[in-house]
Formats: sequence, C-alpha cells, structure tokens
Amino acid sequence: SFGFVLMIGALFNTLNRGFNGVKVLGVHFLLHIIIGMILTFYVIKTRERNLAWSSNLSLWEAAYQINPHSGHVQYQYGYELALKSRFEEAVKVLKMAIKTQPEDTMARFVLGLSLLNLDKCEETDKLLNEGLWLLKATTETELKQGDLSKEKRNKIARDTSNFIGVMGMCQKDIAKK
Repeated sequence: SFGFVLMIGALFNTLNRGFNGVKVLGVHFLLHIIIGMILTFYVIKTRERNLAWSSNLSLWEAAYQINPHSGHVQYQYGYELALKSRFEEAVKVLKMAIKTQPEDTMARFVLGLSLLNLDKCEETDKLLNEGLWLLKATTETELKQGDLSKEKRNKIARDTSNFIGVMGMCQKDIAKK
C-alpha cells in the first residue's frame, strides 16, 4: 500500500542522515540492503496479487489456494473451470463444494453440466434428481415459514427448469445406449 511505501521512504531518509549525525558505514550499508529486500518482496507480492485479478479464473484459483475449504470459493472456482471447459478439474472441485455445502443446488447444476460434457449421463441424472429433491424441500420449507417471495419463486422456477433441461439432454444419451 501507499502507506507502506511512505514508511520505507521515511526509514530510508533517516538512514541517509545517520544516527545522531554519525554515519556507521557497515550498519548503513546493511540497512540499505534490508530495505532493498523489503521493497523487492513488496514488489513481487504486489505483482502476484495484480496477476490474480487478471481474470475470474485466476482470481478464484488464488482464493482456492488460500482457502480451499470454503464452499463459496469451491463453487466459484469450479464454475470458472467449467466455463473454461476444464471439466475434469471442475468436477473435482464442485464435488468438494457439494460436500461442504450439501444444500447448494447451483453447485449441483454446474457439476451436472460438467459431467454431461464428460459423457457421464448416469451420474448427471442422479445428481440432478438430488438437486430437484433439494429444490422441492427448500420450497416446502419456505412455504411453511411464509418466506417465499416472488423473487425466490422465480429463482426456484428457473433452477427447476435448468435442471429438467439438462436431465432431458441426458435422457437422450441414456436412451441411445
């Protein structure tokens, strides 16, 4: 950050003036080396952070490396892998996301699409049936609680339609076999 750079500059300025007006060459040189190493480390870390933000995939990959146990991070990373057609990697990460957050229907949907692209229709069909069951259970729970807003109803309808659409694509493949 800018404050860190200012702090390093102030330290450097103090070193150039010396300690109580007395310059000790060995210490002075050593402190310059240390400041150079700190700045080099800072530049490297800043560059790494900037590269992580260069694309959604690299951002979520960096987040996944830092926090691989977060269901949200697992889902987002798996989603980005699926968008890049890296389906085998996406399947591994999305399966972890579902273990972390079993109620996450969207992770199931993206996993289902990834499996479909890997020609694993039986597994896709089973997974999406589980997702439909979760959507139904969620709907019933929210109806009982009186918490089913128009927005939630529309989301459930969209999710259900998406699940059924992918399942239909699998049924054609299963029927061929």
